[in-house]
Amino acid sequence: MSSTEEKRVANKTRVAAYCRVSTSSEEQMESYQAQIEYYEKYIKSNESYSFAGIYADQGISGMTIKNREAFNSMIEDALDGQMDMIITKSVSRFGRNTVDCLKAIRLLKENNVEVYFEKENIFTMKSSGEILVTLLSAISQQESIVLGENVKWGKRRKFERGDISSIPWKNITGYDKNRKGEVIIVEEEAAIVRRIFNEFIQGYGTKEIARRLNDSIPDGKWACRQIIDKIGNEKYKGDVRFQLSVTSDTLSKKQVKNTGQAPQYYVENSHPAIVDRETWEIANLEMARQRKFIKDHHINMYHCFKDKKESLPLTGRIICAHCGNAFKIKVSNRLSEKGERYYSCKKHRTGYKRKVKPDNCCNGTRLFIEEAHQAFISAWNYLVDHPDDLATDNKDPLIAYRIKEHKHLLGTGKINKINAEIVRRMLDHIVVGDDGSIRVKFLCGVEVKTGD
Repeated sequence: MSSTEEKRVANKTRVAAYCRVSTSSEEQMESYQAQIEYYEKYIKSNESYSFAGIYADQGISGMTIKNREAFNSMIEDALDGQMDMIITKSVSRFGRNTVDCLKAIRLLKENNVEVYFEKENIFTMKSSGEILVTLLSAISQQESIVLGENVKWGKRRKFERGDISSIPWKNITGYDKNRKGEVIIVEEEAAIVRRIFNEFIQGYGTKEIARRLNDSIPDGKWACRQIIDKIGNEKYKGDVRFQLSVTSDTLSKKQVKNTGQAPQYYVENSHPAIVDRETWEIANLEMARQRKFIKDHHINMYHCFKDKKESLPLTGRIICAHCGNAFKIKVSNRLSEKGERYYSCKKHRTGYKRKVKPDNCCNGTRLFIEEAHQAFISAWNYLVDHPDDLATDNKDPLIAYRIKEHKHLLGTGKINKINAEIVRRMLDHIVVGDDGSIRVKFLCGVEVKTGD
Protein backbone atom coordinates (compact mmCIF):
# COMPACT_ATOMS: atom_id res chain seq x y z
CA MET A 1 0.00 0.00 0.00
CA SER A 2 1.36 3.42 -0.98
CA SER A 3 1.82 6.24 1.54
CA THR A 4 -1.08 8.09 -0.10
CA GLU A 5 -3.41 5.11 0.36
CA GLU A 6 -2.27 4.59 3.99
CA LYS A 7 -3.03 8.24 4.75
CA ARG A 8 -6.46 7.99 3.11
CA VAL A 9 -7.34 4.84 5.16
CA ALA A 10 -6.00 6.40 8.36
CA ASN A 11 -8.31 9.39 7.97
CA LYS A 12 -11.41 7.23 7.66
CA THR A 13 -13.78 6.50 10.55
CA ARG A 14 -13.74 2.83 11.50
CA VAL A 15 -17.39 1.86 11.65
CA ALA A 16 -19.05 -1.34 12.90
CA ALA A 17 -22.74 -2.21 12.98
CA TYR A 18 -24.83 -4.01 15.59
CA CYS A 19 -27.93 -6.01 14.57
CA ARG A 20 -30.34 -8.03 16.70
CA VAL A 21 -33.63 -9.90 16.48
CA SER A 22 -35.32 -11.27 19.59
CA THR A 23 -36.86 -14.45 18.15
CA SER A 24 -36.00 -17.09 15.58
CA SER A 25 -39.29 -16.77 13.68
CA GLU A 26 -39.16 -16.77 9.88
CA GLU A 27 -40.25 -13.13 9.73
CA GLN A 28 -37.60 -12.00 12.21
CA MET A 29 -34.92 -14.06 10.46
CA GLU A 30 -35.63 -12.13 7.27
CA SER A 31 -35.24 -8.88 9.24
CA TYR A 32 -32.00 -10.22 10.74
CA GLN A 33 -30.46 -10.97 7.33
CA ALA A 34 -31.76 -7.70 5.91
CA GLN A 35 -30.10 -5.72 8.72
CA ILE A 36 -26.74 -7.41 8.16
CA GLU A 37 -26.80 -6.92 4.39
CA TYR A 38 -28.01 -3.32 4.69
CA TYR A 39 -25.34 -2.17 7.14
CA GLU A 40 -22.48 -3.91 5.40
CA LYS A 41 -23.46 -2.20 2.13
CA TYR A 42 -24.15 1.10 3.94
CA ILE A 43 -20.72 1.27 5.60
CA LYS A 44 -18.71 0.06 2.62
CA SER A 45 -20.40 2.51 0.25
CA ASN A 46 -19.47 5.52 2.40
CA GLU A 47 -16.05 6.79 1.35
CA SER A 48 -15.38 8.33 4.77
CA TYR A 49 -15.97 5.00 6.55
CA SER A 50 -13.70 2.00 7.02
CA PHE A 51 -15.64 -1.26 7.55
CA ALA A 52 -14.95 -2.65 11.07
CA GLY A 53 -17.37 -5.59 10.99
CA ILE A 54 -20.94 -6.62 11.73
CA TYR A 55 -21.91 -7.87 15.19
CA ALA A 56 -25.25 -9.69 15.26
CA ASP A 57 -27.28 -11.53 17.91
CA GLN A 58 -29.96 -13.90 16.67
CA GLY A 59 -33.04 -14.85 18.73
CA ILE A 60 -31.77 -12.98 21.83
CA SER A 61 -33.83 -10.68 24.04
CA GLY A 62 -32.68 -7.09 24.45
CA MET A 63 -33.73 -6.95 28.12
CA THR A 64 -30.28 -7.99 29.33
CA ILE A 65 -26.77 -8.01 27.87
CA LYS A 66 -25.75 -11.15 29.75
CA ASN A 67 -26.50 -13.64 26.95
CA ARG A 68 -25.77 -11.36 23.99
CA GLU A 69 -22.43 -12.77 22.89
CA ALA A 70 -22.04 -10.60 19.79
CA PHE A 71 -22.91 -7.44 21.74
CA ASN A 72 -20.37 -8.21 24.47
CA SER A 73 -17.75 -9.10 21.87
CA MET A 74 -18.38 -5.77 20.13
CA ILE A 75 -17.91 -3.83 23.39
CA GLU A 76 -14.64 -5.65 24.06
CA ASP A 77 -13.34 -4.91 20.54
CA ALA A 78 -14.40 -1.26 20.85
CA LEU A 79 -12.53 -0.87 24.14
CA ASP A 80 -9.58 -2.56 22.46
CA GLY A 81 -9.49 0.29 19.95
CA GLN A 82 -10.78 -1.58 16.90
CA MET A 83 -13.53 0.90 15.97
CA ASP A 84 -14.52 4.56 16.24
CA MET A 85 -18.27 4.31 15.77
CA ILE A 86 -21.10 1.80 16.05
CA ILE A 87 -24.22 2.09 13.93
CA THR A 88 -27.44 0.35 14.97
CA LYS A 89 -31.00 0.51 13.72
CA SER A 90 -32.61 1.92 16.86
CA VAL A 91 -32.32 2.28 20.62
CA SER A 92 -34.50 -0.79 21.10
CA ARG A 93 -32.15 -2.88 18.92
CA PHE A 94 -29.18 -1.76 21.03
CA GLY A 95 -30.96 -2.63 24.28
CA ARG A 96 -34.31 -2.45 26.06
CA ASN A 97 -32.83 -2.24 29.54
CA THR A 98 -32.22 1.44 30.39
CA VAL A 99 -29.44 0.76 32.91
CA ASP A 100 -27.54 -1.67 30.63
CA CYS A 101 -27.98 0.61 27.62
CA LEU A 102 -26.67 3.75 29.34
CA LYS A 103 -23.82 1.87 31.03
CA ALA A 104 -22.60 0.59 27.66
CA ILE A 105 -22.95 3.99 25.98
CA ARG A 106 -21.02 5.77 28.74
CA LEU A 107 -18.27 3.15 28.67
CA LEU A 108 -17.93 3.54 24.89
CA LYS A 109 -18.04 7.34 25.16
CA GLU A 110 -15.20 7.32 27.70
CA ASN A 111 -13.15 5.42 25.12
CA ASN A 112 -14.06 7.81 22.28
CA VAL A 113 -16.42 5.37 20.55
CA GLU A 114 -19.65 6.92 19.32
CA VAL A 115 -22.96 5.11 18.84
CA TYR A 116 -25.31 6.25 16.10
CA PHE A 117 -28.98 5.28 16.33
CA GLU A 118 -30.24 5.56 12.77
CA LYS A 119 -33.99 5.54 13.34
CA GLU A 120 -33.88 8.26 16.01
CA ASN A 121 -30.93 10.09 14.34
CA ILE A 122 -29.04 10.27 17.66
CA PHE A 123 -25.26 10.55 18.00
CA THR A 124 -24.12 9.78 21.56
CA MET A 125 -21.14 12.13 21.43
CA LYS A 126 -23.46 15.12 21.14
CA SER A 127 -24.48 16.82 24.37
CA SER A 128 -28.16 15.96 23.88
CA GLY A 129 -27.43 12.38 22.84
CA GLU A 130 -27.42 10.72 26.25
CA ILE A 131 -30.59 12.54 27.39
CA LEU A 132 -32.46 11.37 24.29
CA VAL A 133 -31.14 7.81 24.63
CA THR A 134 -32.21 7.77 28.30
CA LEU A 135 -35.75 8.79 27.40
CA LEU A 136 -36.05 6.44 24.45
CA SER A 137 -34.51 3.43 26.21
CA ALA A 138 -36.83 4.01 29.18
CA ILE A 139 -39.80 4.03 26.81
CA SER A 140 -38.47 0.92 25.07
CA GLN A 141 -38.00 -0.81 28.41
CA GLN A 142 -41.55 0.00 29.47
CA GLU A 143 -42.86 -1.29 26.14
CA SER A 144 -41.03 -4.57 26.76
CA ILE A 145 -42.50 -4.85 30.25
CA VAL A 146 -46.02 -4.24 28.92
CA LEU A 147 -45.41 -6.70 26.07
CA GLY A 148 -44.12 -9.26 28.57
CA GLU A 149 -47.24 -8.89 30.69
CA ASN A 150 -49.41 -9.27 27.59
CA VAL A 151 -47.54 -12.45 26.66
CA LYS A 152 -48.05 -13.79 30.20
CA TRP A 153 -51.77 -13.01 29.98
CA GLY A 154 -52.00 -14.80 26.64
CA LYS A 155 -50.18 -17.86 27.97
CA ARG A 156 -52.46 -18.09 31.00
CA ARG A 157 -55.53 -18.01 28.78
CA LYS A 158 -54.00 -20.91 26.79
CA PHE A 159 -53.31 -22.77 30.03
CA GLU A 160 -56.93 -22.30 31.10
CA ARG A 161 -58.08 -23.80 27.79
CA GLY A 162 -55.69 -26.75 28.25
CA ASP A 163 -53.69 -25.85 25.15
CA ILE A 164 -50.55 -28.06 25.23
CA SER A 165 -49.09 -26.93 21.90
CA SER A 166 -46.37 -24.78 23.50
CA ILE A 167 -44.87 -27.67 25.51
CA PRO A 168 -41.48 -28.84 24.07
CA TRP A 169 -42.57 -32.48 23.74
CA LYS A 170 -39.44 -33.47 21.84
CA ASN A 171 -37.43 -32.75 24.99
CA ILE A 172 -39.55 -35.13 27.10
CA THR A 173 -38.36 -38.74 27.00
CA GLY A 174 -40.99 -40.91 25.33
CA TYR A 175 -42.84 -38.15 23.49
CA ASP A 176 -42.70 -36.20 20.23
CA LYS A 177 -45.04 -34.47 17.77
CA ASN A 178 -46.14 -35.72 14.36
CA ARG A 179 -46.50 -33.57 11.24
CA LYS A 180 -50.00 -32.57 12.28
CA GLY A 181 -48.70 -31.23 15.57
CA GLU A 182 -50.29 -34.05 17.58
CA VAL A 183 -48.50 -35.48 20.62
CA ILE A 184 -47.34 -39.05 19.97
CA ILE A 185 -45.53 -41.72 21.97
CA VAL A 186 -42.03 -42.80 20.92
CA GLU A 187 -42.23 -46.45 21.91
CA GLU A 188 -38.49 -47.09 22.13
CA GLU A 189 -38.14 -44.30 24.70
CA ALA A 190 -41.48 -45.04 26.38
CA ALA A 191 -40.27 -48.57 27.17
CA ILE A 192 -37.45 -47.05 29.24
CA VAL A 193 -39.91 -44.82 31.12
CA ARG A 194 -42.15 -47.81 31.94
CA ARG A 195 -39.10 -49.75 33.09
CA ILE A 196 -38.14 -46.93 35.47
CA PHE A 197 -41.60 -46.93 37.07
CA ASN A 198 -41.75 -50.73 37.33
CA GLU A 199 -38.29 -51.11 38.84
CA PHE A 200 -38.94 -48.36 41.36
CA ILE A 201 -42.18 -50.00 42.49
CA GLN A 202 -40.29 -53.30 42.76
CA GLY A 203 -38.00 -51.75 45.34
CA TYR A 204 -34.98 -50.61 43.36
CA GLY A 205 -33.50 -47.27 44.39
CA THR A 206 -33.19 -44.40 41.92
CA LYS A 207 -29.39 -44.66 41.95
CA GLU A 208 -29.57 -48.39 41.27
CA ILE A 209 -32.10 -47.89 38.45
CA ALA A 210 -29.77 -45.36 36.81
CA ARG A 211 -26.86 -47.81 37.06
CA ARG A 212 -28.92 -50.65 35.59
CA LEU A 213 -30.02 -48.45 32.68
CA ASN A 214 -26.46 -47.33 31.96
CA ASP A 215 -25.32 -50.97 32.02
CA SER A 216 -27.99 -52.15 29.59
CA ILE A 217 -28.38 -49.19 27.22
CA PRO A 218 -25.46 -48.28 24.93
CA ASP A 219 -24.16 -44.76 25.60
CA GLY A 220 -26.50 -44.47 28.58
CA LYS A 221 -25.99 -41.36 30.69
CA TRP A 222 -28.71 -41.77 33.29
CA ALA A 223 -28.39 -40.21 36.75
CA CYS A 224 -30.35 -40.46 40.00
CA ARG A 225 -31.89 -36.97 39.57
CA GLN A 226 -33.26 -37.88 36.13
CA ILE A 227 -34.98 -40.97 37.54
CA ILE A 228 -36.61 -38.92 40.32
CA ASP A 229 -37.81 -36.32 37.79
CA LYS A 230 -39.30 -38.99 35.53
CA ILE A 231 -41.26 -40.57 38.38
CA GLY A 232 -42.68 -37.22 39.48
CA ASN A 233 -43.62 -36.04 35.97
CA GLU A 234 -47.43 -36.04 35.64
CA LYS A 235 -47.15 -35.99 31.83
CA TYR A 236 -46.40 -39.71 31.90
CA LYS A 237 -49.94 -40.45 33.12
CA GLY A 238 -51.45 -38.20 30.43
CA ASP A 239 -51.88 -34.99 32.43
CA VAL A 240 -50.20 -31.58 32.32
CA ARG A 241 -49.57 -29.09 35.11
CA PHE A 242 -48.96 -25.60 33.76
CA GLN A 243 -46.91 -22.82 35.33
CA LEU A 244 -44.64 -24.80 37.62
CA SER A 245 -42.25 -21.86 37.34
CA VAL A 246 -42.79 -18.16 36.76
CA THR A 247 -40.74 -15.18 35.62
CA SER A 248 -39.78 -13.31 38.79
CA ASP A 249 -38.54 -10.21 37.00
CA THR A 250 -39.42 -8.99 33.51
CA LEU A 251 -36.01 -7.36 33.03
CA SER A 252 -33.82 -10.34 34.00
CA LYS A 253 -36.43 -12.93 32.91
CA LYS A 254 -35.23 -15.16 35.74
CA GLN A 255 -37.39 -18.25 36.25
CA VAL A 256 -38.25 -19.31 39.82
CA LYS A 257 -40.41 -22.08 41.26
CA ASN A 258 -44.07 -21.12 41.46
CA THR A 259 -44.94 -21.37 45.15
CA GLY A 260 -48.13 -19.34 44.91
CA GLN A 261 -47.02 -16.23 43.03
CA ALA A 262 -49.27 -17.21 40.12
CA PRO A 263 -52.11 -19.69 39.59
CA GLN A 264 -51.30 -23.18 38.35
CA TYR A 265 -53.49 -25.03 35.87
CA TYR A 266 -53.96 -28.79 35.79
CA VAL A 267 -55.36 -30.58 32.74
CA GLU A 268 -56.24 -34.29 32.84
CA ASN A 269 -56.10 -36.63 29.84
CA SER A 270 -54.54 -33.96 27.64
CA HIS A 271 -52.39 -36.44 25.68
CA PRO A 272 -51.56 -40.19 25.44
CA ALA A 273 -50.28 -41.71 28.70
CA ILE A 274 -47.10 -43.81 28.84
CA VAL A 275 -47.88 -45.38 32.24
CA ASP A 276 -51.33 -46.07 33.64
CA ARG A 277 -52.65 -43.87 36.44
CA GLU A 278 -52.49 -46.62 39.07
CA THR A 279 -48.79 -47.27 38.40
CA TRP A 280 -47.99 -43.54 38.44
CA GLU A 281 -49.87 -43.01 41.70
CA ILE A 282 -48.29 -46.03 43.41
CA ALA A 283 -44.79 -44.93 42.37
CA ASN A 284 -45.33 -41.41 43.70
CA LEU A 285 -46.91 -42.63 46.94
CA GLU A 286 -43.86 -44.85 47.39
CA MET A 287 -41.55 -41.90 46.69
CA ALA A 288 -43.38 -39.86 49.35
CA ARG A 289 -43.20 -42.76 51.82
CA GLN A 290 -39.45 -43.11 51.32
CA ARG A 291 -38.89 -39.38 51.83
CA LYS A 292 -40.89 -39.49 55.06
CA PHE A 293 -38.94 -42.57 56.19
CA ILE A 294 -35.63 -40.74 55.61
CA LYS A 295 -36.85 -37.73 57.59
CA ASP A 296 -38.43 -39.72 60.44
CA HIS A 297 -35.42 -42.00 60.99
CA HIS A 298 -32.63 -39.50 60.29
CA ILE A 299 -30.84 -41.30 57.48
CA ASN A 300 -29.17 -39.81 54.40
CA MET A 301 -30.70 -42.12 51.82
CA TYR A 302 -33.36 -44.79 51.70
CA HIS A 303 -31.47 -47.47 49.74
CA CYS A 304 -28.19 -47.93 51.57
CA PHE A 305 -27.70 -51.70 51.85
CA LYS A 306 -25.01 -52.17 49.20
CA ASP A 307 -21.77 -53.69 50.45
CA LYS A 308 -18.72 -54.64 48.38
CA LYS A 309 -18.22 -57.95 50.18
CA GLU A 310 -21.70 -59.23 50.96
CA SER A 311 -25.41 -58.52 50.78
CA LEU A 312 -26.63 -56.52 53.78
CA PRO A 313 -30.23 -55.74 52.77
CA LEU A 314 -31.36 -54.83 56.31
CA THR A 315 -28.99 -51.87 56.65
CA GLY A 316 -31.05 -48.71 57.10
CA ARG A 317 -34.18 -50.73 57.88
CA ILE A 318 -33.53 -51.51 61.54
CA ILE A 319 -35.06 -48.81 63.73
CA CYS A 320 -34.66 -47.98 67.42
CA ALA A 321 -37.96 -48.23 69.31
CA HIS A 322 -36.77 -45.62 71.81
CA CYS A 323 -35.52 -42.69 69.67
CA GLY A 324 -36.59 -43.63 66.12
CA ASN A 325 -33.07 -43.48 64.67
CA ALA A 326 -31.76 -46.17 62.37
CA PHE A 327 -29.32 -48.76 63.64
CA LYS A 328 -25.90 -48.78 62.01
CA ILE A 329 -23.25 -51.47 61.71
CA LYS A 330 -20.50 -51.48 64.33
CA VAL A 331 -17.56 -53.80 64.97
CA SER A 332 -17.18 -55.42 68.38
CA ASN A 333 -13.97 -54.95 70.37
CA ARG A 334 -14.92 -57.48 73.04
CA LEU A 335 -12.42 -60.31 73.34
CA SER A 336 -15.06 -63.03 72.99
CA GLU A 337 -16.47 -61.55 69.78
CA LYS A 338 -13.55 -59.52 68.45
CA GLY A 339 -14.18 -58.28 64.91
CA GLU A 340 -17.81 -59.41 64.76
CA ARG A 341 -20.26 -56.91 63.31
CA TYR A 342 -23.57 -55.97 64.82
CA TYR A 343 -26.37 -53.43 64.46
CA SER A 344 -26.74 -50.81 67.17
CA CYS A 345 -28.64 -47.52 67.51
CA LYS A 346 -26.44 -44.80 66.04
CA LYS A 347 -27.45 -42.44 68.89
CA HIS A 348 -26.37 -44.89 71.60
CA ARG A 349 -23.06 -43.77 73.09
CA THR A 350 -21.55 -44.25 76.56
CA GLY A 351 -19.43 -41.54 78.07
CA TYR A 352 -17.00 -41.39 80.96
CA LYS A 353 -17.39 -44.37 83.33
CA ARG A 354 -19.94 -45.80 80.86
CA LYS A 355 -22.65 -43.28 81.73
CA VAL A 356 -25.11 -42.44 78.98
CA LYS A 357 -24.74 -38.86 77.75
CA PRO A 358 -27.90 -36.67 78.02
CA ASP A 359 -28.34 -36.27 74.26
CA ASN A 360 -27.83 -39.93 73.43
CA CYS A 361 -30.17 -42.92 73.30
CA CYS A 362 -30.44 -45.36 76.19
CA ASN A 363 -31.20 -48.32 73.91
CA GLY A 364 -28.01 -50.38 74.07
CA THR A 365 -29.41 -53.47 72.34
CA ARG A 366 -26.90 -55.07 70.00
CA LEU A 367 -28.25 -57.10 67.12
CA PHE A 368 -25.66 -59.21 65.35
CA ILE A 369 -26.06 -59.47 61.59
CA GLU A 370 -27.06 -63.14 61.64
CA GLU A 371 -29.60 -62.42 64.39
CA ALA A 372 -31.12 -59.63 62.30
CA HIS A 373 -31.31 -61.89 59.25
CA GLN A 374 -32.90 -64.66 61.30
CA ALA A 375 -35.55 -62.24 62.62
CA PHE A 376 -36.64 -61.40 59.08
CA ILE A 377 -36.53 -65.06 57.99
CA SER A 378 -38.74 -66.07 60.93
CA ALA A 379 -41.24 -63.28 60.23
CA TRP A 380 -41.46 -64.19 56.54
CA ASN A 381 -41.90 -67.89 57.25
CA TYR A 382 -44.62 -67.05 59.78
CA LEU A 383 -46.58 -65.24 57.06
CA VAL A 384 -46.13 -68.17 54.69
CA ASP A 385 -47.89 -70.28 57.31
CA HIS A 386 -50.49 -67.57 58.11
CA PRO A 387 -51.43 -65.88 54.80
CA ASP A 388 -54.84 -64.94 56.22
CA ASP A 389 -53.10 -62.31 58.38
CA LEU A 390 -52.88 -60.16 55.25
CA ALA A 391 -55.84 -57.81 54.90
CA THR A 392 -58.08 -58.44 51.91
CA ASP A 393 -59.11 -54.85 51.38
CA ASN A 394 -57.39 -51.53 51.90
CA LYS A 395 -58.30 -48.12 50.55
CA ASP A 396 -54.69 -46.94 50.39
CA PRO A 397 -53.58 -47.69 46.78
CA LEU A 398 -49.97 -48.33 47.81
CA ILE A 399 -50.80 -50.73 50.62
CA ALA A 400 -53.44 -52.45 48.47
CA TYR A 401 -50.78 -53.00 45.80
CA ARG A 402 -48.30 -54.33 48.39
CA ILE A 403 -50.90 -56.76 49.76
CA LYS A 404 -51.48 -58.12 46.29
CA GLU A 405 -47.75 -58.38 45.61
CA HIS A 406 -47.11 -59.92 49.03
CA LYS A 407 -49.68 -62.66 48.45
CA HIS A 408 -48.00 -63.45 45.15
CA LEU A 409 -44.52 -63.67 46.70
CA LEU A 410 -45.75 -65.84 49.58
CA GLY A 411 -46.28 -68.49 46.93
CA THR A 412 -42.51 -68.86 46.64
CA GLY A 413 -42.60 -70.52 50.07
CA LYS A 414 -40.38 -70.40 53.13
CA ILE A 415 -36.76 -69.26 53.13
CA ASN A 416 -33.76 -70.45 55.16
CA LYS A 417 -31.46 -67.52 54.36
CA ILE A 418 -31.90 -63.83 53.77
CA ASN A 419 -33.49 -63.04 50.41
CA ALA A 420 -32.50 -59.56 49.19
CA GLU A 421 -35.32 -59.40 46.64
CA ILE A 422 -38.02 -60.17 49.20
CA VAL A 423 -36.50 -57.62 51.59
CA ARG A 424 -36.36 -55.00 48.85
CA ARG A 425 -39.95 -55.52 47.77
CA MET A 426 -41.67 -56.35 51.06
CA LEU A 427 -39.89 -55.02 54.15
CA ASP A 428 -40.87 -51.69 55.66
CA HIS A 429 -38.61 -51.83 58.73
CA ILE A 430 -37.60 -53.79 61.82
CA VAL A 431 -38.15 -52.21 65.25
CA VAL A 432 -35.75 -53.14 68.07
CA GLY A 433 -36.62 -52.29 71.69
CA ASP A 434 -34.24 -51.62 74.56
CA ASP A 435 -35.49 -54.91 76.06
CA GLY A 436 -34.26 -56.80 72.99
CA SER A 437 -37.74 -57.22 71.47
CA ILE A 438 -37.94 -57.37 67.68
CA ARG A 439 -40.92 -56.48 65.50
CA VAL A 440 -40.81 -56.91 61.73
CA LYS A 441 -43.15 -54.63 59.81
CA PHE A 442 -43.92 -55.40 56.17
CA LEU A 443 -44.97 -52.91 53.49
CA CYS A 444 -48.37 -54.60 53.29
CA GLY A 445 -49.09 -53.32 56.82
CA VAL A 446 -48.62 -56.61 58.69
CA GLU A 447 -46.35 -56.62 61.75
CA VAL A 448 -44.80 -59.80 63.17
CA LYS A 449 -43.11 -60.04 66.54
CA THR A 450 -40.13 -62.40 66.66
CA GLY A 451 -37.52 -63.56 69.15
CA ASP A 452 -39.94 -64.86 71.80
